[in-house]
Amino acid sequence: MQWENGFKSLVVVGTLAIGVSLGGTISAAHYHEPIQKSVDEIVASIPDNEPVVDVGDGYMIGKQDFDIIDSNGQHHEQNYKTTQYPVLNAATMKNNQKQAEAAIRSSKSIEDVGPLVNKPTSANNVKVLNKGKSYLSKPFGGLGWQYAGFAFQPQYGTGNYLMWAAQVDSGRVGDVLQANDNYQTGILNGTVINPGKEKWVTGYESKTTYYTFRPRVGTSYYVANIDI
Repeated sequence: MQWENGFKSLVVVGTLAIGVSLGGTISAAHYHEPIQKSVDEIVASIPDNEPVVDVGDGYMIGKQDFDIIDSNGQHHEQNYKTTQYPVLNAATMKNNQKQAEAAIRSSKSIEDVGPLVNKPTSANNVKVLNKGKSYLSKPFGGLGWQYAGFAFQPQYGTGNYLMWAAQVDSGRVGDVLQANDNYQTGILNGTVINPGKEKWVTGYESKTTYYTFRPRVGTSYYVANIDI
């Protein structure tokens, strides 16, 4: 929610890696100063023929492999050509996302809608993003605190940071310990992610997750392991 902006002084931000000079290049999963770009702009720039895997709660975008680690710590490495999940192209994803946003905005229900859950993930539920891979959540809304239900982690060897962005409403990104502390105590922690301003975030074991309070209906988030 937008009221979170007033609490920025309470945000706990992880120690940042050494930044790059203006005009320099940056490797994937390394810290970079926030930039001004909306999720709509990011998604619109994805080529329509780019392969996308619908993993249920959102979309894994790009040809790069990715790994889903379940609650038992088992790895399920995925390739868009062999995955058991539905595979579509970015044009279809964009259309699906617009239809889903319209559907939940027109709903008269005051119940939680979309893929978020009302308690944090365990440290074992992880989506690993290979270099160049990105994820777009399906739209959501809800009452009280809402949590992604899993963490994201950059592929080993690509650095410690992921780029996060929010659409429609603000949210927070922190590691699993911070998300659980928020759930148990209500303390505001993590890094505030406002719409239109991406941030690079890391956390314990380079795992970060998304959470937010009373997100406006139609909110979504985007996370990527990308070069700038």
